[in-house]
Amino acid sequence: MVPGVRLLYTPGHSPGHQSLLIETEKNGPVLLTIDASYTKENFEDEVPFAGFDSELALSSIKRLKEVVTKEKPIIFFGHDIEQEKGCKVFPEYV
Repeated sequence: MVPGVRLLYTPGHSPGHQSLLIETEKNGPVLLTIDASYTKENFEDEVPFAGFDSELALSSIKRLKEVVTKEKPIIFFGHDIEQEKGCKVFPEYV
């Protein structure tokens, strides 16, 4: 990959799915769950969205929670409409 970007293997929603942990200068670490966790509610309640393998998906959510505990990132969920309403977008965010 490139410096400051880590791919996180998060299968379950689909085979080979990956999430991203990005280190930003301005805001620190940012976690993009992509489809490993559709919403904040899915993440907090450990309820995977429908996908390829629900056991793997749950395991991926738990691994992402470990990353959150260790790295303390800003989290962006893949399809959280409520979160999107309050998000800044490029170029305002960077």
